Amino acid sequence: MEHIDARVLAPITRLVLLAMKPAAPARMLAQLRSHHADIRVVLHAPGGKDALETVLYYLWSTNDELTPEHLTEELKPIVGQEIESPMQTVAQRIEQRGFDKGLDKGLDKGREEGRRLLLLDLLEERFGSLPEAVRQRVHDADQIEVRRWSIRILTATSLDEVFATP
Repeated sequence: MEHIDARVLAPITRLVLLAMKPAAPARMLAQLRSHHADIRVVLHAPGGKDALETVLYYLWSTNDELTPEHLTEELKPIVGQEIESPMQTVAQRIEQRGFDKGLDKGLDKGREEGRRLLLLDLLEERFGSLPEAVRQRVHDADQIEVRRWSIRILTATSLDEVFATP
């Protein structure tokens, strides 16, 4: 850390270099506390809140123990209330990231279920009423099998041909 402090750097540059230097959470927090003046300067600079938000988001995303709440709790006594604004934005970004992941998973699951339902509709249209065992087999199948059976339905003359082992 001394080599960073010994150089003439802009406060945001020092904070970025500090954040990028691997350190245990307790050491990182101590280093952030020792750079409280840099944090204050950045917070009050034009565009500084956005820049600090990016640094804090990086810290959070590279270290599970440095949550937005923990960082706020540690920095607020030495930096002041202003730290809450960028930390709230970091928390919102984290929440959105979790929401997006959940949404992606939900969409993928919905697509998979849609493929199964379409296959069942096509099978029923082509071969009539389906035995419960066939419905269950489609329901339990992975997406590779569902795709394979969906292609086979184009040329198969019976349910047995659709589900034949390759």
